[in-house]
Amino acid sequence: MLNSIAGIHDNHGEHERALGEYKEVLAIRKKIFGLLHPSVAAICNNIAFVYDRLGDCPNAIHWHEQALSIKEQTVGREHSSTAITYNNLTALYFDMENCGKAEKYYKAALAIREKILGDEHLETAAIHHGLAYVYFKRGNFSDAKAFF
Repeated sequence: MLNSIAGIHDNHGEHERALGEYKEVLAIRKKIFGLLHPSVAAICNNIAFVYDRLGDCPNAIHWHEQALSIKEQTVGREHSSTAITYNNLTALYFDMENCGKAEKYYKAALAIREKILGDEHLETAAIHHGLAYVYFKRGNFSDAKAFF
C-alpha cells in the first residue's frame, strides 16, 4: 500500500515525499524477501525514476544499476524485465551525453528484444532507432544508416 501511495505522491510532483516512502518500502521488502528479489529490484527502479524526475542523473543511474544487478542475478540477463532496465539506463546515459554507455545498454536490450520479440517487433524497432541516433551523435553515419 505504501508503494502505491509513493507512486501517487510522485505523480503529483511530491518527489521528495515519494522518495522517502519508496525507501521505506525498499527496507520492508529487503527484510521480507532479502536483497536479491525481483520485488526489491522494482522498488530500486521506482527510486531511480524519482531521482530522474528530480534531475539527479547520477543517483538515478545508481538505483537503476542496483535494479539491474538484482535482475541479472534473479531473472537472468535475457529476461524482458532486464531489457527494460537496460533501456532505462540507456536513456539516462544518453541524457548525460555518455554515448558509449548508452550504446552498451542499447546493444544489451536489443539482443534480448530480438531474441524474445523478433526483428520486426515495434519494441525492437524502437531500440534500433535509438541505437542509430547514438551512432549519429557520435558521427558514425554508416552504422547509424544501417539502423534507421
